[in-house]
Amino acid sequence: MKKRAISPIVATVLLIVVAIALFLMIFFWLRGFQKEAIMKMGTAIENVCPKIKFEVRKTTTGQQQTITIINAGDVTIQGFKIIVKEQRQELRTLFPGEIGSVSISNCENGIKIVPVLRGKTSTGYKDHICEEQTKIIPC
Repeated sequence: MKKRAISPIVATVLLIVVAIALFLMIFFWLRGFQKEAIMKMGTAIENVCPKIKFEVRKTTTGQQQTITIINAGDVTIQGFKIIVKEQRQELRTLFPGEIGSVSISNCENGIKIVPVLRGKTSTGYKDHICEEQTKIIPC
């Protein structure tokens, strides 16, 4: 009885196909761990956050408080997350030199103001929260 195995050429092709498939699986798996780069003004958005300059002014009328934010820098700020007693409010885009305001009530522990930038990615636009530029205003 004569036994036949696969030819060396077929074995080599199968080995190459398996190696390529394994490489592609590992490549796409590792690619999922890489953070997508967000760019603003031609640089990584994390490097733009320290350039943000904004002023916050608070006025009180009875129980109502008005927070006025002035973009005093040269970076367009997409918006602000304003957190008061676990309630979140948002303020629209502020271009350099623009002023925006929001009314607050029930302030007990302070007002947290966090700037948000919008940058460009390879797939579109994405917001980035600049936590290190957060300002907390007492009530």
